[in-house]
Amino acid sequence: MNGTLYENIRRFRMKNKMSQGDLAKLTGYASNSMIAQIEDGAIDLHYSKILKFAEALNVPVPVLLGYIDEESITSEIANLPKKWQEYMGVQLKFAKQTANEEKEIGELLFSNSHLN
Repeated sequence: MNGTLYENIRRFRMKNKMSQGDLAKLTGYASNSMIAQIEDGAIDLHYSKILKFAEALNVPVPVLLGYIDEESITSEIANLPKKWQEYMGVQLKFAKQTANEEKEIGELLFSNSHLN
């Protein structure tokens, strides 16, 4: 394994030359202090948020989670039969759609709670 999720978030953020504020905006957080807490491992992330971080940092989820290193995943995926590559693409698309729907529901609930 290659680091924890939280270490990898910091590593890939720095590799991409992003500030904590930049990453906060891309992942739906209001401030860079939340990113600092996440990178310190003080906040657990829901899978939908892990997907957002992976997308924002342009890194596959297994790499971000530290299950496989960056170099290996490219060759691992390339060695899969085409039907499995397509299947993985469909699953990623579904996961992104679910994360977006959860975000929209959360935003709607948040905006409605301020109306009461």
